[in-house]
Amino acid sequence: KIKTKIKTKINHARQLYKGLHMLSTMRKSAGSWMIKILLFIIVIAFVLMGAGTFYAQRNRKLASVNGEPISVEQYQQEYSRLLANIRRQFQGNISDELIEKMNLKQRAIDRLTEQALLKQNADRLGLRVPRQELVAAITQIPAFKHNGVFNQRQYQYVLRENHMIPKTFESLQKDAMITGRVKTFVENSVQVSDLEV
Repeated sequence: KIKTKIKTKINHARQLYKGLHMLSTMRKSAGSWMIKILLFIIVIAFVLMGAGTFYAQRNRKLASVNGEPISVEQYQQEYSRLLANIRRQFQGNISDELIEKMNLKQRAIDRLTEQALLKQNADRLGLRVPRQELVAAITQIPAFKHNGVFNQRQYQYVLRENHMIPKTFESLQKDAMITGRVKTFVENSVQVSDLEV
């Protein structure tokens, strides 16, 4: 009987030890998972904050034209386009010093200001470019043609080489078409005024 009691107590002790060991393991696992989850949440928060900061910087207002903002991103894109055009004209054989003398930064701001003014006048005059006309104009650009026909792959390749996406190029093309219409409207108005005089 004594031996049986001792064995029973030993079995109870073993079971208790196993139970405690299992609880300890579960707590450690839970702790490690909690830490992992917390770390994951912290990382996501930092990523979102970083993305938000980057987005805010790109969309920060550099200047305004009659209340219409010119963002840092717009300026950077315009400057990059001007620089790419200059490098293309000189076939890459141009020094940084000469580029600096060309004052491309100011030219980029001037062009953006002019575009903003023309767009504002276009809105005032009710001048628009329908989607159909925009597509037709883009498909007629020689650089996007292969064997005399518009080619989608060629279109994407040329844009990629110029560090642009279709949405950006189409927006620029639309602005250029509206700008052309405003200039034509102004020129025609001047001609009519001269005739009246």
